[in-house]
Amino acid sequence: MAMAMATAKLVLLMVLVAGSSCGGSAWRGPLSLLRTLPTTTAAQSVEAAAERLKEDLSSAASSASASSSLIHALRPLMGSAGDLGLRAGVPCDSWRLAVETYNKRDWTTVPGSCEGYVGHYMLGGHYRRDSRVVVDEAIAYAEGLKLAGNGKEVWVFDIDETSLSNLPYYATHGFGYDGAGTRTRAACLHVPSKTMPDGDVDEIMPDQSRTTYVQNTYSRYITGPLGQLLSGYRNLINFWNLDTVLSKSSTKPYNATSFNEYVLEGSAPVLPESQRLFKKLISLGIKPVFLTGRTEDQRAITVTNLRRQGYSGWMDLLLKPVGLKATAIAYKSGERQKLQDAGYVIVGNIGDQWSDILGAPEGARTFKLPDPLYYIG
Repeated sequence: MAMAMATAKLVLLMVLVAGSSCGGSAWRGPLSLLRTLPTTTAAQSVEAAAERLKEDLSSAASSASASSSLIHALRPLMGSAGDLGLRAGVPCDSWRLAVETYNKRDWTTVPGSCEGYVGHYMLGGHYRRDSRVVVDEAIAYAEGLKLAGNGKEVWVFDIDETSLSNLPYYATHGFGYDGAGTRTRAACLHVPSKTMPDGDVDEIMPDQSRTTYVQNTYSRYITGPLGQLLSGYRNLINFWNLDTVLSKSSTKPYNATSFNEYVLEGSAPVLPESQRLFKKLISLGIKPVFLTGRTEDQRAITVTNLRRQGYSGWMDLLLKPVGLKATAIAYKSGERQKLQDAGYVIVGNIGDQWSDILGAPEGARTFKLPDPLYYIG
């Protein structure tokens, strides 16, 4: 009963916050009165309510079962759904859709207000499920091919965010965002990983990386009345950040130097769905070819990383010459043309960037994996 009351109060608090900070004509009834208050007054009212709720939440979160119930109440509201995805005028789910459909181009950073949304998407089960759908379609297509059986059919794979995941790197670099602004009076709830209903993230993100993600990336948010870490837990995988006041934030573009340092560690984990496709293709007699924007001087560590993660049996690994100034589309389409000129038939092509699969010859069929972290033109 106490748990139900705490959950109900928290849901009501979220609705009040959304009404006070987001506004919008859809809000009616008592919330319209709250919206007429000055911003600071509304924020103070919500903060006061949060203080009253603090004791209930602390008690409710003391057991794993209580935390699990709480998380299920929060996820529909604070995940990737509803009006709470709209922050500082940026509808984050719509922004991600525009990115994945190639309507949004030439962007340099994730919008600052969408950092939490992207982090939740990448670390939760949604990213894995989206990838699974893509790979299921790719496998169905491959199984339906009538192969010549001459060893000339190949399938092109990108590496970063396709064959290997750089999520541990981006989780400690703000998921494409590094805010110079601040979020004030943030109400944060951190939930222990063992209560999460989705376990997919364990396969692509080690516990230590997830701990670093919370401590380094989101420690600046642990300031509000609900921001205390739940005692007794170290590995925290997710969070829900409810801003009563959101100040202006800025973002920082991709940093090639720090990313290359990460690449040279050779520690990038596998993307399980892509590896499933890779192994299926080999069993069908289709030869995988890696075509990556990584440079030739990273060949040795890239091979080591791929082998560490269980990849073997690829036909070729094509890396970009050091110093080449061509765009990703020009470079990759040129390499595919060389394959075709050598008598190979590109039956499939998969990547996370549109630049992986655009530019003739693309291949008989292309497949786009999700990636809201960065853009390569």
